[in-house]
Amino acid sequence: MNTFTRIIFLLIPLPLALAGVLVQAAEGVKAPPPSIGISPSRMEVALRSGTTTGSTTVLNLSDREIVVRSSLVGFDLDENNTFRELAPEAGTLPTAMIINPVKFTIPPGGSQTVRFAIQGDRLQGDGEHRAMLFFSELVDTSHAGVKLNFRLGMPIYAIAGEPNPVAVFNDLHYDRENRTIALDISSLGNAQVKPSGYYLWWPMSDYHSESRAFRQVGRMVSNPGHEVPNELSGGRLATKPVFGGTRRTVVANLTPPPDDGEYMLVVRIDAGRQTIQQAIEHSPSNLLIVDSD
Repeated sequence: MNTFTRIIFLLIPLPLALAGVLVQAAEGVKAPPPSIGISPSRMEVALRSGTTTGSTTVLNLSDREIVVRSSLVGFDLDENNTFRELAPEAGTLPTAMIINPVKFTIPPGGSQTVRFAIQGDRLQGDGEHRAMLFFSELVDTSHAGVKLNFRLGMPIYAIAGEPNPVAVFNDLHYDRENRTIALDISSLGNAQVKPSGYYLWWPMSDYHSESRAFRQVGRMVSNPGHEVPNELSGGRLATKPVFGGTRRTVVANLTPPPDDGEYMLVVRIDAGRQTIQQAIEHSPSNLLIVDSD
């Protein structure tokens, strides 16, 4: 008798791409990398009147023939910002979509184009609608041996009418021990907000004013290719999205400062046409928010 262990991985790369991978392998056997890939990894579609179409490519990354099935589900993120599948409901994106083909075979190293059509008149309301287009490898379970099954998802965001992302910053908390920033944010519009921004570790010995520091981090926002000045360190902040009509706490990781000395952590985050800036004193012994806009 074969004993199977089921492991679920939910990967959410930033600013926003969701992928679900289901691996089913014999107990005690290390699972190999997924045998299928998808391109692009996410898609945003502006809906036109009538039917809007699109496509994605499924890649066979293995040296064997694979059989794949495509399917659609609705989704959101739960309170822990983890992928959550939703039950089918009239007026949602999965119920307004047609995909073709549903089941197909890909030779080793080959690919298959999967097309979809969105019937906009079947959607309920303007704003952002979401669906996850899953691709699952089908395996023959009639014979003994290790069975591996991979499930990859491509999120599709369909925008009906005019999107209106609205963000409200409720709180920003810096965790000195874990070097993270937790942002409590409400998304009040009909589309997701994508909190993102930049941060700088500014040595206290050279820190003269908040306005100077905010101007510097502002240059990084207006010119993403702008490098961090040589005397400073820092980088880009990126978090998971907050879907319309929800309130979530999203976390961004920071690269630690060069040493455990005294610094001013200068932060700027933009989301939903709103901006928050804070200068936070970082030292081995205390933590103090000095200024905010």
